[in-house]
Amino acid sequence: MGTGYSRREALGLTVAALGASLVSACVPGPPTTRGNRILATPTHSLADERLKPSVWKTTTVKVGAGAEGLASLKFIQDLQLPDVSILYLTSMTFYAPKEGPFVTIGLYYERNALSGPGRRILTGPAFGLQAISDVDAPLKYESEQVATVQTMKASGDALGWFAENREHIVETMKQSAEGTALGRMYDCDFTTRARPPDNVPAALVIASGTYQGIDVPYTMIAQQVVFSS
Repeated sequence: MGTGYSRREALGLTVAALGASLVSACVPGPPTTRGNRILATPTHSLADERLKPSVWKTTTVKVGAGAEGLASLKFIQDLQLPDVSILYLTSMTFYAPKEGPFVTIGLYYERNALSGPGRRILTGPAFGLQAISDVDAPLKYESEQVATVQTMKASGDALGWFAENREHIVETMKQSAEGTALGRMYDCDFTTRARPPDNVPAALVIASGTYQGIDVPYTMIAQQVVFSS
């Protein structure tokens, strides 16, 4: 791969990059009243409806598809909920190999000197894929639903295959028709994450926290992502 790492070192870096956990905080809704009683029941609003995956569209990523079958997602500034936390991010592309439970994601940004903080967040541990447990409920953080190398039980062979082929995957994505078209207009980064089980709807999420001095709220991209086997 030309990186200077041994295979064992590459495997270690792969596990570290793919196995990061996510953290989040939830804010309860205000209490409502019924007669003389105060009930701590959630209120329903238009904002709540927007957080329900059942009202989102779906991007299907074909597992094992070649570069010409690359799935993409666009207009991401319009899809970030409940607020826009990553500026300048415009599009994503997805490459899911059949050799292991991973997905490499191309991240495309407007060419702007101020895009650096957002780019570091999305290539760090804050960003991941969370399986959706209830499409009819507003999405909230569920740690047990976030895909990691451990939860997906990635084998040593799968990790080794990825470590040896990541550079080729990235170049394939760049040179695809979709990657070439986006690359003419935007800056790009590539990151790899563990992916949820095939045919299970998932959400792209950014965990709340402080990353390199930047406060980031729990953010979701309002599009179901399904990996189709």
